[in-house]
Amino acid sequence: MRCCRAGRKRTPLLFNKQAFICLGLALATAIITSQKLGKSPVAVQMEKTVVGDFSKSGGTARFEEIPAEGQSRNEILRYKALLVEKDSSPHTPSSPLTTADWIRLMITNKDGIAQEMTRLLYDAPFASFRFETPGVSVETVHSQPFEFVLVNDPHLGKFAAQEDPDTFADHLQCANSGGQGGKNSPGPAACAFGNLGGDAILIAPRNWEEPSSKANYHGHLANFIRGASILQILETWELVASTLHDQLLGDSPKRQSSKPLWFSTAGDGVAWLHFRLDSRPKYYHYDPYRAFPKR
Repeated sequence: MRCCRAGRKRTPLLFNKQAFICLGLALATAIITSQKLGKSPVAVQMEKTVVGDFSKSGGTARFEEIPAEGQSRNEILRYKALLVEKDSSPHTPSSPLTTADWIRLMITNKDGIAQEMTRLLYDAPFASFRFETPGVSVETVHSQPFEFVLVNDPHLGKFAAQEDPDTFADHLQCANSGGQGGKNSPGPAACAFGNLGGDAILIAPRNWEEPSSKANYHGHLANFIRGASILQILETWELVASTLHDQLLGDSPKRQSSKPLWFSTAGDGVAWLHFRLDSRPKYYHYDPYRAFPKR
């Protein structure tokens, strides 16, 4: 830009004014560009990497990509959660974060672990993907490291390109699930309910948009992460983690101790995002996660 080229004979005052004007123009251009690209509020808040802070253990959590067995990065991305001790050197090995710890910390969003999880999914190179985790039980949740895969699924993107607000409509009238509510709150962020077969619990986001809105981001997880408000995303994570806690943790977990649970999303049956807490990996694409206990 011409205005950003300060001539050698200009006075410092003129240069400062000119630089200030150029900075303003650059910021305005960036804002307009982001709006044209459809950048959601989540994108703005995910610019910085945020990690969970674990005061009890004296460390922080991060997610690290690891190889997916027999798959290329173009098809499947695999991540594990790690606990990094405070004041440790860069060469100090990190400890795996257990599934139980991940669940507890996602409920409270301890210093940003849910934002970090959201940022990771937001930045995934796939337009649409499935989210899958290994099977876990009451007996293994305290020792099993938390990990997950994102499975590239272009078909899901096509199937759920137009969201289906009707199939789960009755189930999304819940009044007491998710979120804290408030005077101007649109109500719960999400609802938990049983599937038709009675062998799975589903957690699906509610529509927080105005009736006249043409927003279309509820069809699958990638669209929801990239289109919904950060508040609704975080409160949905909270309900997901709380439901997992009810099933696997606490003094009286609802699930039988040896009976595994598979936590995932699928979505090619109903075009509305729903997390699945299932008794079997019926819709899984990543074969190593089908086995229990995990190899």
